Amino acid sequence: MSKSTFYRYVDIGLLNVRNIDLARKVRYRVKKEYDYTEVRPKDHSYKLGRFYSDFKDYIEYNPMASIVEIDTVIGTQGGKGGKCFLTMLFRAYNFMLIFTLPYKKSIYVLQVFEILKKLLGELEFSRLFEVILADNGTEFSDPESIELSSRSGERLSFMFYCDPNSSWQKGSLEKNHEYIRYVLPKGTSFAGISQDDANLLASHINSVPRLCLNNRSPYEAALGFIGKNNMDLLGIQKIDNDDINLTKSLLKR
Repeated sequence: MSKSTFYRYVDIGLLNVRNIDLARKVRYRVKKEYDYTEVRPKDHSYKLGRFYSDFKDYIEYNPMASIVEIDTVIGTQGGKGGKCFLTMLFRAYNFMLIFTLPYKKSIYVLQVFEILKKLLGELEFSRLFEVILADNGTEFSDPESIELSSRSGERLSFMFYCDPNSSWQKGSLEKNHEYIRYVLPKGTSFAGISQDDANLLASHINSVPRLCLNNRSPYEAALGFIGKNNMDLLGIQKIDNDDINLTKSLLKR
């Protein structure tokens, strides 16, 4: 018989020998047998019709659609309140919004979107956030509450998900996170960051000229589409080039 069969027979008592008689075996903790009956498969049914392939199909038929990539950025793990950022990027303009979340949870993501719908009005929200592209984080696991009006149930936007382990599919936002890390390096706690701080950080980031925008800043590139009134409502201001500060000193008090 094989070694594994021998050990199994010892475990169930078929042989006149016990585990305590096996000098080598008693040195090691016996691994708990994996109970497959305890496995609860994750429900991914909410992604049906929202895969990245569906996103590409939608954009093929709606090439002028406004695409907003969304993600979360964490500070220190845990910390005081586990505060993190919800980031949104208007892909065509590299224009980024930053919102503070007390925790990286779906309920707080939904609260931000509810605020945006009320702040901008549902018509403007639908125009600006026509297509939303997220990764597979659990904080984005309630797409209908983001897509639909909580007042009328009317569809306001379309939400899609990147393929697993394919962050490059929303690479514009991933690249823009580098600007956040200039001011708040990895491992920095976000506990003391207010929404006003987040708006100030976003204003400085959006004022940096980009080669991909013909040396315009994201603020300047997006102004015509988003509108000055909406920019003000979102708390984003134009920072003069000489005053742009993307160092740790920006949010120091």
